Amino acid sequence: YGKDSGHFVNHFAVLTALGDRFTEEERESLLATYQNNYIKKSDLKYLRSLGLNYVRVPFFWTEIMDFDGNIRTTAFDQLDWVIRECKALGMYVLLDLHGAVGGQSGGWLTGGHWDSNKLWTDEDCRLKTDTIWRTVAARYKDEPAVMGYDLLNEPMAPVEPAELSEYNTNSLYDRYYHVVRGVDDRHVIVTEAFVNFDALKTPAENGWENVVYEVHFYNDGEKENAAAQQGFINWIVSYLLEKREEYNVPVLFGEYNFWSAGDAWKTCMTNLSANGISWSSWTYKNTSHLKSDNWGYFYNPTVEQVDYVNDSFDEVARKWAGYSTDNYERNVYLTDIIKKCAAKTYADPGVAFAPSGITVDAYKTDGTDTVINMFDGDLTTRWANGEAQNGDGSQFITIRFGETARLTGLTLYTPNGDRAEKVEIYYSRKNQSWTKLTTANCNFGRTVISFPETEISSIKIVNVSESSTSWWCIHELKFFQKA
Repeated sequence: YGKDSGHFVNHFAVLTALGDRFTEEERESLLATYQNNYIKKSDLKYLRSLGLNYVRVPFFWTEIMDFDGNIRTTAFDQLDWVIRECKALGMYVLLDLHGAVGGQSGGWLTGGHWDSNKLWTDEDCRLKTDTIWRTVAARYKDEPAVMGYDLLNEPMAPVEPAELSEYNTNSLYDRYYHVVRGVDDRHVIVTEAFVNFDALKTPAENGWENVVYEVHFYNDGEKENAAAQQGFINWIVSYLLEKREEYNVPVLFGEYNFWSAGDAWKTCMTNLSANGISWSSWTYKNTSHLKSDNWGYFYNPTVEQVDYVNDSFDEVARKWAGYSTDNYERNVYLTDIIKKCAAKTYADPGVAFAPSGITVDAYKTDGTDTVINMFDGDLTTRWANGEAQNGDGSQFITIRFGETARLTGLTLYTPNGDRAEKVEIYYSRKNQSWTKLTTANCNFGRTVISFPETEISSIKIVNVSESSTSWWCIHELKFFQKA
């Protein structure tokens, strides 16, 4: 899109075009028409009905500050409204500065200011962004419905020699971390590990407290390759589990899309939830992509576009009023997946049971990766079988308790691809024959296996998965009994 067509994909360009043609009051009136129709109370109620408990709310810097650097009198009209409505629905709000003053995303569209990256090189832009975060944090420092502050969306430092910055991603985040902490020492601060964790030091190295590291990953080069998307999410889950331990920090999967690969969507959200990692896909509504791209929970690629160069004030207002979700079609495929994944819970199946005098045997062990490693409380050690998974039921481990126990479940933890995708659980009472208790599909990382309270003397875990490229490993095994 370009100026000649009167259409823009750049938020800053839209604001500029409207400002060139209308008064400040008229421009703000038009923006309010768009915002008041794009997201309504009914939209938030729908998100809650899916089982979601938080929304990541992006805002552009001009929502808070005018072009002269003054805080707007209407700065919090929209944010106050969405926080209030979410609070009434039992949902949290993550405030996401999607576009900082001058742009922060390497000129990408993701910062809302095409071909501008001045936050890195212009101190005036950084000072104005200081003011914005200081003002926002002061406003919401005592608001429990605010989940936290997502300081900058997808920051990308310039690489051209003439545009190099005195800041890198970590040091720029450190600046805004201290701006917020100067006002609010209670809320979570979210920093984005963009494009990956290499961009950030650990919280301990930075002296940061109460922080979450967020990632955004897209494999858009292989949209139609379901196997590639599935492999991609397998890598993502393993990577996040690894980095969560290495950095000793909670992680958030804040943006993603797996297009039409339904199994990858399910694998992603199921595995992340099982491991205590929150997620939020991008985005809620889609006006420019095919439904099959799954960019939104609702879609309408034929919604009437505004001509910012030629449309009158009334025409812009009429067209923007049409961006209500009432005029969009629900993406049944995607929202059904989201609802199923959000409904699943992964609490421990009771209280921890600490067996004494147990005997553990494995059909095979690889070197020092012995069975005792499953009970040492160290996620970096493991038991490993040292061979491919054959799926014929001959690969198993047996745990014999020193005394009979009444158990309600167990958890397995394997943070990488060397896991059994499916196991069968058998039990025995006082050396009687084995009885099948349940079959379970295993996640990357933590798998919760619940079953009716059962009197058990011994448990056998049998691998019924087949993989010519993966061993069978378990890093931690825990048992649970009724509270």
